[in-house]
Amino acid sequence: MASDLRRIDPPRVVQVQLDDGRWVEGFQDAWVRQSDGSWRASVSYRLDHEWGRGTHLAALPPERVRLAAILDSVKEL
Repeated sequence: MASDLRRIDPPRVVQVQLDDGRWVEGFQDAWVRQSDGSWRASVSYRLDHEWGRGTHLAALPPERVRLAAILDSVKEL
């Protein structure tokens, strides 16, 4: 089965579950269907490290991505 891509434009604000169980804010720009038929979320997020801030890109299963609360995404004018 060929992989399939469903873009989200503009990317939406989501929360991403890290390997240690923490949730961090990130962006989802697509859903990608894998060769086995499962779907993964294409996400990016930033983390602070001892060497500085780094941007991470990942393809995660749906249970590790959730929509951010609307109020968390709204910036004051």
